[in-house]
Amino acid sequence: MRRVDGIRAVTYDCWGTLLKDRDWEGAMEIRLSALLRSMDLSEDEGRRLLEEAWAKHDEAWKQVETFGPGRMAAYCLEAKGIFDDDRIAALTEEFELASTTSGVEAVEELATPSRRCATKTSGSASCATPASRRAA
Repeated sequence: MRRVDGIRAVTYDCWGTLLKDRDWEGAMEIRLSALLRSMDLSEDEGRRLLEEAWAKHDEAWKQVETFGPGRMAAYCLEAKGIFDDDRIAALTEEFELASTTSGVEAVEELATPSRRCATKTSGSASCATPASRRAA
């Protein structure tokens, strides 16, 4: 195998490409419960704040930026004037655990036998999922 100088790491777009929440709504309800426990909010206020944080996360993702559970937690608390690092860390941990608590699974294209892979002469695998075939 030929070595490529200068490469120190390879990253993958994992979430939504390889893995997804088994129960997205359930995960969001877990996050909402954590948010409501972390500060004095009505359920409607908490839901609106969490939806705002999710919209920020989604917009950042579309811009190829990171806005994960930590920034979502910070956004929610800071929007209400709370800048305590320990509280942000605690809420971040609960936001992170929401996905694993509600369950994680492979995206449909990887979980179904309709995925096709062919080996090229170089020995590397070229895989086509239904979505990538439609895009081609």
